[in-house]
Amino acid sequence: MTPQDLAAWDRPGPRYTSYPTVPLWKPIERSDIAQALSGLSEQAQVYVHLPFCAEQCSFCGCTQVVAGRQSAGDKYLDALQAQVENLELPAQRVPVQRIHLGGGTPTWMDLPQLERLHSILMSRFDPQPGAELSVEGDPQITTIEQLELLTEQGYRRLSLGVQSFHDQVLQAVHRPQLVDRVPLLLEKARSLGWTGLNLDLMYGLPYQQPEVLRRDLEHAVDLQPDRVAVFGYAHVPWIRRHQRRINEATLPGTMARAESALIAQEVFTEAGYVAIGMDHFAKADDALAIAQAKGELTRNFMGYMPGPQADMIGLGVSSISQVQGTFWQQSSRLAPWQREALGGSLEPERGWVSSGEDLLREWCIAELMCHMRLDADRLRERFSVEFKDHFADAVDGLQDLVHAGLVQVDAHGVQVKEEGRPLLRLAAAPFDAWRGGGARYSRAV
Repeated sequence: MTPQDLAAWDRPGPRYTSYPTVPLWKPIERSDIAQALSGLSEQAQVYVHLPFCAEQCSFCGCTQVVAGRQSAGDKYLDALQAQVENLELPAQRVPVQRIHLGGGTPTWMDLPQLERLHSILMSRFDPQPGAELSVEGDPQITTIEQLELLTEQGYRRLSLGVQSFHDQVLQAVHRPQLVDRVPLLLEKARSLGWTGLNLDLMYGLPYQQPEVLRRDLEHAVDLQPDRVAVFGYAHVPWIRRHQRRINEATLPGTMARAESALIAQEVFTEAGYVAIGMDHFAKADDALAIAQAKGELTRNFMGYMPGPQADMIGLGVSSISQVQGTFWQQSSRLAPWQREALGGSLEPERGWVSSGEDLLREWCIAELMCHMRLDADRLRERFSVEFKDHFADAVDGLQDLVHAGLVQVDAHGVQVKEEGRPLLRLAAAPFDAWRGGGARYSRAV
């Protein structure tokens, strides 16, 4: 695929970290949440949103708060503790297979706060043998002492939000970052026995033309992370007002973005990394690559994950839970969320109770997003559904990709060809019965 080919497919669409996608969710009853939690599986996982950051990066699409006083973290932990204590779980301590600290910047918390956070989580959750505990960090503020404490608590996976190594790009998005911090933290984490070390990078940032991105990616390869995610910057100033600080004239155009997406595929696969889904890469012996090879890769709000899909409990402001086919999201505004949590009356902002048809389509979309195929035999075995009968409209919706030679559709199902990897979200969209619901999404390239 050439950049011109890819640019021609630059259409808006969801990233499908959930189905239906979040903008379509509606008010949900607390009784629906209680019913979902009563059936919590033994393969549950926990996501904790810690919203505080040292700086307001202009590119950010996350719910975050710039806090100048560390006491803001103490108040937040008070509210988080109240939320955890009031969870209607089937047991006082439920077994979990994964805990992830996301943000914001979890390592904005100081050592006593990280210790308290761990105590709060351990009061209701019981990590099972082999459980994966992971944390996100800003390389500029994450410290060696924090890594040592997190190691004692059982954390072994680290994701560093690097975005770029280029000074002009970093200055344009208001992100101070010393280049030597990244290798320092990777080296320390490896010495402590951490694995699955990930770097988050972006393309399409201000001044980040393809040649600049290539140098960023080659620098990342030199650091030999176990995993890399390369996300296209989503410029959505109508949603994220702080993105208005970015001078749109400095953003790469569609053709440059298309070339950048293809450069990422080229650089990492030539360096021996396995392409995972549409924007992740992993070493062949990493859990992500192994899960993909076994057909056991899944996708949720944390991105691509190894192993079967599991119930997920979200904690903290704006966090999302997905339990037994029911989704709900906490308030995205910090002050109301804290007030409700401390008062014991935490109300979800929005959610969704999936129907049988939703679960069927969610599975189909996940198969395409994770494994680039939809197998008609597996579909029949799992849902007693005939592919071409049930999804005649989806087959029609794939015809443009089929005629372009990027997707194959036959009696065996759907196969996205390697050239079509950057367009996985467009291949999944025809299976989305809720598309066109008025939501505005970022573009595909």
